Amino acid sequence: MTMDPTPDTKSEERGRTKEVGIMKVSLREQSEERIDNERPESYYFAKYSDKEKKQFEECCVTYNDIFSQLYIVDSQPWKCLDLNKYNAKVEIELNKQKEKKKKKNRPGKKKRDVKVACRQRKLERAKLKKLEEDEKKKQLKKQKYQKKSFGKYNNTKRKPNTLRGEGGGAKKRQPPQQSQQSKPKYRTE
Repeated sequence: MTMDPTPDTKSEERGRTKEVGIMKVSLREQSEERIDNERPESYYFAKYSDKEKKQFEECCVTYNDIFSQLYIVDSQPWKCLDLNKYNAKVEIELNKQKEKKKKKNRPGKKKRDVKVACRQRKLERAKLKKLEEDEKKKQLKKQKYQKKSFGKYNNTKRKPNTLRGEGGGAKKRQPPQQSQQSKPKYRTE
């Protein structure tokens, strides 16, 4: 955009004009700058001089060099490690350190007291369960072999027989009472 003032416009003291001059307007955009993104061939393909090729040959190790030095015994006492054995030892050491850290974390007094109480309850439950199992076994044996409740090996005291006249008047014989833990003879639903 350029502005060309005409000579007949009046100008003030400061250089401003009151009338607007003729302006030339261009709607064409500026041309875009083209960028060439292509890389040179040297970026993809290496081209070495004879001097560089000689340097590469001097530095590299060839197949023949490796096999010529295969049977040379090294006079220095270098230490060789079997990595599998070494790593196994390291793992053992790390596990020991973890166990030490775990042992250092002692639970609080309340938690320790709860553990002791829990152990005692478990022991009590185990004793009760064992007693119940023993009682069940005795009941099963009694039923299986029809063991009678009188005899010299029976620990329970025998009630006097009222039918024979022992201990008072004649009463009807009552069936022995079953323990409260035994199941009823018939289903009652």
